[in-house]
Amino acid sequence: DYSLTISVSASDSSNTANTHSMAEQDVTEIRAFIDDHPYDLLEDGQSPTGIVLMEKASDGDSATVTATKTIDILNLPEGKHVVYLVAKDSLNYSGPVTAYAFEKSAEDASDNSSKCEDSIASNPACSVGGICDCETLVNLPGSTGCGGVYASPMGMGEIIIDDLCPLYCGDCPESNNINNDGNDDTVYSELGETCEGFDEVNGKPFPSCRPEMKCKPTTESSIPGADKTCVMDDGETQQESSEEVGNSNTGGGEDNDNSSDQDGENTSNNNCEDKIASHPACAFGNICDCETLVNLPGSSGCGSILENPSGNLIINEWCPSYCNACPTKK
Repeated sequence: DYSLTISVSASDSSNTANTHSMAEQDVTEIRAFIDDHPYDLLEDGQSPTGIVLMEKASDGDSATVTATKTIDILNLPEGKHVVYLVAKDSLNYSGPVTAYAFEKSAEDASDNSSKCEDSIASNPACSVGGICDCETLVNLPGSTGCGGVYASPMGMGEIIIDDLCPLYCGDCPESNNINNDGNDDTVYSELGETCEGFDEVNGKPFPSCRPEMKCKPTTESSIPGADKTCVMDDGETQQESSEEVGNSNTGGGEDNDNSSDQDGENTSNNNCEDKIASHPACAFGNICDCETLVNLPGSSGCGSILENPSGNLIINEWCPSYCNACPTKK
């Protein structure tokens, strides 16, 4: 069973040098064309229609959108191919054509299934919205979890979760499913090793932990994408785990025995406002409050910089009240 998953982000305004009205239209359609350039004619003299990746009516809030779709390439011959992508705005103007090469190998279905991997780290949801691991994606507001979809209210499009997180969700082919009862050839991270996230050295995701373990954020500083390690599953609840992570990260690793009291003081004494709700991380990644931002994988808390492919985010600049970093009045 051969398939190709296409993840694309399109914007009518991201590369403009000003705020001209012609660069503020909604993106209403994204199409993909396999081996046929959209401007070429087919043998019958007709233009190719391509494959619709995203199509929606203009709503005044979709100048930048993302889309993910898995298509069947079973009938494509083995070898190298090209997928052409083009988007259209609400005024029916088409953007530039972007081309990407891919190769269909001679692997049979059983060999292909042995390479089941989560791909969330290479999806625009990661590069644009900072959602880079499956645990975060599955538990986001607006997500229906494994077997469902994540629908952002801010125009990111609909993401089929199992397409990006088959290993995490146990949706791999049977020979590679982490929940099967037979022989398991899956590569796992062992106790104390890095798990999930994205391995920038090898260019692929870190493995998941063994079923009897949990992948949890480490309290030590680390590079983005390598901030979780495998620990034994001691039966603690998700709420307890979240509280532990929150206490370890708030304030950038400082002593937080009285973190709840300090947070209360910060809220009442700081004469400035947090601005995270106006940052693109909220619009495209649903990260709209400072507590979520400070405790994100890859974040070292207040006073640190959250590195992201779409640009670094200085936490204190967007959460000055939460982080007790309001400018001092002279």
